[in-house]
Amino acid sequence: VHMQAYFFKFDGLEGQLPPADETFKLTVATEADYDQLLIDTGDFFDAPRLQLENGELHIGRINGEIVAYGIIEPSKIYNKMASIGMIVCEGERQKGYGTKMLIALREHCMAKGIRPIAGCWYYNHQSKKTIEASGMYSQTRLLRVTF
Repeated sequence: VHMQAYFFKFDGLEGQLPPADETFKLTVATEADYDQLLIDTGDFFDAPRLQLENGELHIGRINGEIVAYGIIEPSKIYNKMASIGMIVCEGERQKGYGTKMLIALREHCMAKGIRPIAGCWYYNHQSKKTIEASGMYSQTRLLRVTF
């Protein structure tokens, strides 16, 4: 049995969740943001053009400067559920912006009546710590069983 990934949720923790940071501004990415988004994120997003057109990509700013990008990807299986994720600009890492992005995405989803979930690969310890710092916890894991 090999651990492959973690899946996170926040259900049942609503009274214990870290609050959003008022200095962190979340906006939906627009066509005008596309070139910079590609420069900052490389191949992180699966289909950035389509995700941009669908309004799934978001930008996080501190004092007007881009520090992170996020995604809210609607579930193809469940209504009113979406997977959230983020990437922090390389020069802005280790400053808590990943956590701020996930909290902002969570709040954005909740305001629209959407339940956010998140995931990361088992070996991605930094991502796991960031997701947990945003108030989410892993109840399930993706396992790979080989014989």
